[in-house]
Amino acid sequence: MNKRQYIIIAIIAVVIIAAVWLGVKLLNRKNDSANNQNQTNSTATQPTFKDRTELLRNLFSQKLGKTLADISISISREDDSLTHIQGILTVKGEGDRLFLAVKNQNTWEIAAYWDVLTGNYLCSDVEKHQFPLEMIADCTK
Repeated sequence: MNKRQYIIIAIIAVVIIAAVWLGVKLLNRKNDSANNQNQTNSTATQPTFKDRTELLRNLFSQKLGKTLADISISISREDDSLTHIQGILTVKGEGDRLFLAVKNQNTWEIAAYWDVLTGNYLCSDVEKHQFPLEMIADCTK
């Protein structure tokens, strides 16, 4: 091989390396763009903790016939899929109650609520909602 052939082979090698490097860069940029789009979409569709709290306040306001000013909600536990909530409901002038709420087909509903000191709830009332066991460990069988 003469000097000219070595130069041609070196140039071809550099072009191939540059093409591979450029391809990897473009692929990474495309994946980053897709990941950012997915994160934006999932954030836009998932209600925030504050949104869930306000939604539950509204549900209890309607259910109990109380104003929003009379109702306070404290979420104490949520499952990983954000479809089951355990918390404390405080009704002005009436004290605290514990509650369980569940999201079925994108609609939240109150599964059970009871007085902290004197009440309880039946396991059969909440079994159909498939709550995590740690949320319903104190139900009455």
